Amino acid sequence: AMPQYHATEHININNWMLSLQQGDPATIRAFHHGMANLHKEFQSNCPKEHLDAFGYREEENIETLDETVRIGLNAFKEIFGFASETMIAPCYLWDNRLELAASQNGIRAFQGGTVQKIPTAIGFEKRRHYMGQKGKQGQRYFIRNCQFERVDNPTKDWVDSCLKDIEIAFRFKKPAIISTHR
Repeated sequence: AMPQYHATEHININNWMLSLQQGDPATIRAFHHGMANLHKEFQSNCPKEHLDAFGYREEENIETLDETVRIGLNAFKEIFGFASETMIAPCYLWDNRLELAASQNGIRAFQGGTVQKIPTAIGFEKRRHYMGQKGKQGQRYFIRNCQFERVDNPTKDWVDSCLKDIEIAFRFKKPAIISTHR
């Protein structure tokens, strides 16, 4: 397995800064604890917790999406010694602007779930993808079809569940792409 680009940071800095400037109590409380958010639930709410690094940006007042991607991919290459050709957007949330910026910086494929979340000013829209599908910039979509996300449910038998996902993928002659954070 090879590392791939995920983001420069797993936070939407523009919206986080805007929340701080507007005095959002939860964001201020997290800030005083040296954190970006105080995640309290099993299921993350990426936009409310500012975890959607490539999500909708109220104002491009900190850095542009193009700049973010360029800086992140250059840092990736410097750290790992090779350029990432694939990426996965935090929270599976990205739009056509990210695909263009990524394409211009050598990204040939996106990983994600079967559903891409496209950021809007009021949340997100959903777009379904299938394994190997091509996007507008010619990049392929690779679907994470096996789950090993212990943080989502610590009592679940994730090993058995993931092995069943792998078995299903192989039965349908698909690659097993495992989603895991831990």
